[in-house]
Parts: sequence; C-alpha cells; structure tokens
Amino acid sequence: MKAFDVVSAEAEVFEYPSEDSDKVNKAIEFVIPFKKKVLKERLESEHGASIFKITVKLKKSEARKLLKSIIERLSKKELNEIISTLEKRLNDEGFLFLRFDKQEAYEGKLKLSYSGDVIRIKIRLTSYPLDVKKIITGLREFLNEVV
Repeated sequence: MKAFDVVSAEAEVFEYPSEDSDKVNKAIEFVIPFKKKVLKERLESEHGASIFKITVKLKKSEARKLLKSIIERLSKKELNEIISTLEKRLNDEGFLFLRFDKQEAYEGKLKLSYSGDVIRIKIRLTSYPLDVKKIITGLREFLNEVV
C-alpha cells in the first residue's frame, strides 16, 4: 500500500488594483498548466479599491497532476528545501502548504516564497488511516527519489 495519496488541491491568489489581470492569469496558468475552473471573487479594501481573490479547486486526478507538475519543475535546491521543511509545511489534517512567487510565475519560473505576493497552494494528502508521520515519511522518500 502507498504511504500517502493525493486527495485534492486548492490554489489561491490575490489580484490587486495595480495589477494587470492578464498577467495574474498567466502566472496562475504557469503554476497550474492544465484545464481548471477558476473562481474570481471581488473583495472591497478599506480604501475602496477592488481586490480580487482568485481560487482554483482541483479534485483527485487534477491534484495529482499538480503535485507531479510542481515536482518536475522545481530546482533540486527547492525540492531539497521542501524535503527539509516538510514538518512545517504539513498540518495535522494532511494539508501540504506551498507558496510560489507570483511575479516569478508570470516570468515562467517556479520559485518558492515565504512572503509577499504569492500563489498559495494547499494539497490535501492522506494515508489510511490518516497518519501525518506516515505521510511525511512517504512524501520525503518520494521527493528524495526525484532529487
């Protein structure tokens, strides 16, 4: 039996009034390079300008594609960074959290980020029964095979 399975994924990004909508869409398209349903919600800021929250939800097969795509396109340095920070990136419910620099994505580069303007990815992983330590071990082994 596999150590873990991919259940679903969600991406979230904010589009600010000063940004070009086409450029934000291009960044999202780079991070998730396959057919997807994009939800765009208008939020009002304190200053009256509209901010858009863009959400992409992926079910099992698309979420697997996303994880595979991310792993294939990250540098070895960034994969090693994920491996070394898995305990911080995975919560008790099995969600793996990744953040990618939105500007770098627009320019065709997948780069991890810890702050600023990001595309936030949340991938739901599980094991049967749910055991986060088992998921971490399995994911670490899986990523080490790639590196």
